[in-house]
This record gives sequence, C-alpha cells and structure tokens, in this order.
Amino acid sequence: MASTITYTGGLKGAPNKATAVSAKVTDALGRPLGGYLVTFVIGSQTVTATTNGSGIAATQVVLNQKPGFYPLTASWAGDPGKYLGASTSAQFSLNKK
Repeated sequence: MASTITYTGGLKGAPNKATAVSAKVTDALGRPLGGYLVTFVIGSQTVTATTNGSGIAATQVVLNQKPGFYPLTASWAGDPGKYLGASTSAQFSLNKK
C-alpha cells in the first residue's frame, strides 16, 4: 500500500540552537502509521525520530552549519510487504531572511 509523509516542522532556525522538526506518516487511506522510523536531513546533518500512535515523528536538532539555505528531506523506508516508503523535501533557512 502507498504511504505519504508530510513535513510539519519549522523551516527556519539559528546556528547552534535547537530546532524542532516533525513529520506525519499516513497510509493511502489517511490512517496514521505509528512505530516507524523517520529520517530528517538538513544540509549535512541527519536526525531520526519514531512515529507515535498519531503517525507523528518529532525531535529536535542543533544545527552546526553556517547560515544559509539548505535542502530539508523527511523520509521513511516503508514496511516491506505492507507499505511503500515515502519522502518529502523543502528548503530550510538557517538564520537567513
């Protein structure tokens, strides 16, 4: 079955400050998928979180990169035989207007 991941965290942050990242994982029928690992990548940094019963994976990352615009990706690998993996991307602004 297909799945969808939607990034629900912020898209702005400051160097060396905790930044909240989160995403929601649902199946093709819109049902939340709990207990799955989601990987967040911002520039060269990676952090992971596990989805809760509402399908939401949330954590914080302290970004130690230089100010600028970085690609942000949230993805999950899926569950072989049950769900296809999915990913989404956005642009993250690290201390830039």
